[in-house]
Amino acid sequence: MFPLPFVQQILTDRRKLSDAFEYGIYKISMFQKVSDYNAYRQIVYCYFNLDSNKVDNLTKYLKDELDKLDCVYDDDYRGFTSDGNNFDPEEIISILSEYGENNQEFHNRVVEFYKLRQIKDVIGICFNIESVTKTHDKYGDYNGEPLVSVKKEIMFDFYNNRNKKSEHEMVLFAMFMGIKSIIGNKDFCATTSDMIKCRMIGAKNKESLNKILKNDSKARYFYETYTTRRKYYKLLMELEKYGYIQSCVSCNRRTYISCKLNQEELEHRAAEDIVNTSETLQMKRYHESKKVSRTRINELLKFAVNTY
Repeated sequence: MFPLPFVQQILTDRRKLSDAFEYGIYKISMFQKVSDYNAYRQIVYCYFNLDSNKVDNLTKYLKDELDKLDCVYDDDYRGFTSDGNNFDPEEIISILSEYGENNQEFHNRVVEFYKLRQIKDVIGICFNIESVTKTHDKYGDYNGEPLVSVKKEIMFDFYNNRNKKSEHEMVLFAMFMGIKSIIGNKDFCATTSDMIKCRMIGAKNKESLNKILKNDSKARYFYETYTTRRKYYKLLMELEKYGYIQSCVSCNRRTYISCKLNQEELEHRAAEDIVNTSETLQMKRYHESKKVSRTRINELLKFAVNTY
């Protein structure tokens, strides 16, 4: 899961796939709900048991902070009980918790470190924690940007074979990522070809697209080359053909796409959406007409008062 602007970067420089991959790991890990106690317990274990020659800067920062504290421990047992069977550093955890209450940066880094270590087991991917945090810090939070969620198997395929993928395949991948940013977690999306063309370049709307096309010649090349009517529909057809999307249907100038529903299921959902949208528009127009009528009546009443 990574912000939409990465689509532009991946499309124009496929080496950026690694940054998108690491940013996504960080983003997913931060969604986890964890207890402060477990986070501090983990950092104490790492403090005692990690090889000092193999620590990264993040771990070193945490170790340096711990060295400042007056922690009472027996270096021989390294946080374990005397029989060596249980890890029981309760006294040190208590000291760390109190320190974290008065040092927000330390507390945040401990929780961040713990979440990143935990996500390794969840997603089954080995990665360098420091590298992931640096990548996130490099790009920031991208507040307000849509998120792109892609299965790790697809990301691995494009990352591991990024130098073998053709330009056409990279554009196909960009369109898929753009569509995923529209669908989100829903069963399907109702959108337009113009919006899909925006998203496949990494723009959330027409205004963002214009800025990208003005400032990025490579992005402009891809847009002008692959968003013609013929090539656009060829890409859309191939997404369905190769299983990136499950179904697609166009109706009433809208494009309905799903990565979950089959064609028949999507057609039924599209029909329901069209009916609901039509009823909503009718109600909106009705209320607007009534508002205009009230405005006219008030104007006539003012005119009548002034006349008589």
